[in-house]
Amino acid sequence: MLQLLGLLSSVLALFPEMNAFALPRRGNYFRSDRRMPPPDYELGAEAWARERGLEPSWYPVNRPKPQPSWNRLVKDLNRRTTKDRARIMIEERVPPEAFEWLREMIKTEDWIALRIVGHDRTEEEIRGRAAMAAMRWEIERQTAEATPPDSTDPAGAAAPPPALRPRF
Repeated sequence: MLQLLGLLSSVLALFPEMNAFALPRRGNYFRSDRRMPPPDYELGAEAWARERGLEPSWYPVNRPKPQPSWNRLVKDLNRRTTKDRARIMIEERVPPEAFEWLREMIKTEDWIALRIVGHDRTEEEIRGRAAMAAMRWEIERQTAEATPPDSTDPAGAAAPPPALRPRF
């Protein structure tokens, strides 16, 4: 009996799935989705629904996507897949005079300096803080270039080696 049942189930598995309770399709009355027009209708599904007073299945939204936050963009700079897009979006938010500072911070991967500039700030505050950070960075760079090397060391002698660590 079990062998006969197994043979019958394997034969039934070969047939395509049939729904015994499906109603035959006749005209527009038995259609499962009234929003879809018949094949010979030429104006499209939206026009079909509007003619019958049906709500559209979706509403077009023309509002722009919100920009990602400053912190999200700084985190994206450290990711390989989003690095270029994040760099472009950050460059759009800072003033042109801060580009050199920004590129140096990205090159040296100084994420803390970038996060401080934009943490909980508006777009105008971010622009102002980036300009201030760029000016500070430029001043520090100029003073480091203008400062001569240590003059107490004659002929550029090498510094003494670090002290040996004591053994415990």
